[in-house]
Amino acid sequence: MPVHQLDTCLIGLRQQGIPVSQGTENGSTFEVMGFTLTAEQIVELHQNGQMDANGIKAFAESIKQNF
Repeated sequence: MPVHQLDTCLIGLRQQGIPVSQGTENGSTFEVMGFTLTAEQIVELHQNGQMDANGIKAFAESIKQNF
């Protein structure tokens, strides 16, 4: 995954007022709206047009049920 693609996603989240913080030192996970998401999951949400609060919440709840 290109770094600029992730950067674009993170900038877009912040522009919407969605809190984003780096979850680990190696930069592979992020805390988004209180959910821990991987960089790949964030890009996937963006590619699927779900890069908003409702999309993130629905995605996080769907993967939470798998555990």
